[in-house]
Amino acid sequence: MKKKKTTISKGPVHHRLIRDMSNAAYHGATGTWSSSKLKDMLEDEEVFIQKNIKGLTGKLEGEALDTGTYLHTGVLEPHKLKSEIAIYPGKTRYGREWNEFKEKHKGKVIITEKQRDLGDGMIAAVKNSPTSMSYLEGEAEVSLFVELLVANGKIFAPFYSKVLTKTGWEKVSKIPTKGYKLSVKVRADCLGETFISDLKSTSGRANKAYSVRESVSKYKYDLSAALYLDLFSLHNEKITEFVWIFASKESPVAKPWRASEKNILVGRAKWSWAVKRMADLHAANWELVDSLGEAEPLAYELEWLEQKDTELL
Repeated sequence: MKKKKTTISKGPVHHRLIRDMSNAAYHGATGTWSSSKLKDMLEDEEVFIQKNIKGLTGKLEGEALDTGTYLHTGVLEPHKLKSEIAIYPGKTRYGREWNEFKEKHKGKVIITEKQRDLGDGMIAAVKNSPTSMSYLEGEAEVSLFVELLVANGKIFAPFYSKVLTKTGWEKVSKIPTKGYKLSVKVRADCLGETFISDLKSTSGRANKAYSVRESVSKYKYDLSAALYLDLFSLHNEKITEFVWIFASKESPVAKPWRASEKNILVGRAKWSWAVKRMADLHAANWELVDSLGEAEPLAYELEWLEQKDTELL
């Protein structure tokens, strides 16, 4: 990866490209929305409101995220491994030994020796793939904050005088003065001259198309890809390509996959729907109709009932 200086682009607060922003600072930035939050909205708007508006917490991320962080750091910023990652020698994540280790390494991501070994295998797989490495020739961990405006059922980027369409941004002569404003943040694993690459660990087959399609759909990676391309292309119109680099946890294999035009169209539809829905809910003071649901049996249970009906009478 290219060595970079800490720089912040000129411009208003609602549009900033920041190089060498720490992971903690990026994730700790308030008053702005990430792709993971938009995925929450797309998946379940009630959960989105409870977590992000009312501040209620649910299940926390676990070991998979920690292993992914180790993979990212080892490939993209190996010089930060010792300062940001701590290897826990114990077997269980509870008890006195665990609590003392956590306190000693506060502020670091803590992984087990088993997770480190798993991560080292994935790091080696990525480095053994010349094509993957060619898509890691750029700047690591570049953050971008952009203000968007939802008005009249459309999404605008006021700083650039553009409106979002099905196929991307278009220039407009006039931006509405009223609507729902929101700040959105994205963070590229690697920002090249014409591409963005995103490093992903997977429990599936990194080199098989069917496995990659399943991961992209299940985890809504297409939403992130489209959002990242759409926002970074505002800053630099040469950015036209998004590439996932999948590293398998199950086998020592890594392979890059380009997000197709259809992937980006689907992802753009997802993130734009989520943003527009946020505007609607904001106008409704983030209130949803609280109603009584009615549970129905599964189809196979009704089939069973039909088969047994004569016996039961």
